Amino acid sequence: MQDRLNQKWRDTMALMGREFTKHEHAAGWPDSFKPERIATLQRPFKWWPLKDREDEKRRLCIAYRDGLNAALASGKLPSIIKTELVVAHSEKRFQGFKGNQFTGALQEVFANVPVYGDKEFHYITAPAFAAWLAAQGETPSPHIQAWFDAVGVTGAAQAAPVVVSNSAPPTPTAPARQNMRRDLLTPLIEAAQRDASDPYDTPAIWEKLRAMAAEKIGPLLGVTSDGIKWIDGNDEVQFFSLKSLRDRLGRQKRATQKRVKTPLVRVK
Repeated sequence: MQDRLNQKWRDTMALMGREFTKHEHAAGWPDSFKPERIATLQRPFKWWPLKDREDEKRRLCIAYRDGLNAALASGKLPSIIKTELVVAHSEKRFQGFKGNQFTGALQEVFANVPVYGDKEFHYITAPAFAAWLAAQGETPSPHIQAWFDAVGVTGAAQAAPVVVSNSAPPTPTAPARQNMRRDLLTPLIEAAQRDASDPYDTPAIWEKLRAMAAEKIGPLLGVTSDGIKWIDGNDEVQFFSLKSLRDRLGRQKRATQKRVKTPLVRVK
């Protein structure tokens, strides 16, 4: 088998390694990728240094990722399902006691402890993506072509999807009004809503966003005492609070609710 950890992979990681984990760095070209990884390889952009970020290319990458997810949901793009252990949510747990530095009195100590659980993810194989790419009339990027070469896919025209998703697509939430403002947080919030039993359950959505932030899924940078730290479309660091999420979900719910109007009856 051809060495998957070849120079083309090292070149790719030198340019876009921020998007991949250390384990992925060491493993080389895989047989399948998550849609967000494929979007990064097909629509590459610069993350570092900050002044060199290409905002237009980053938006195109996000749009491409959303297109892949839509194709997966509709069944037009076949995938395989892999179950992974991820941070499902965090719990506040008692850690013990410590003495107050001023009074000496014992105080309870609590900490937010991550709770792990199984989650299913879509993975797209090289043959399936090659066939889908050809159907779109699009040529592979140099990084995608290097992937095809590494795993033995000779060309998009000769490839065919071989594996079909074994799970039903997620149930979409009610569409928001077209004139409602979207930002880089919107797709993540929508993904968290699809995973929740109630798309307007603020605490549940918040915990899922915190888990994403802990994994530093772009554009999320982590969790602080001020809320979820993220970087907006202008490359500026922002903080997203629980109150902000509650307000946003409230506006979305009001916008998507159908108002039933009672017809007026003229009384003579």
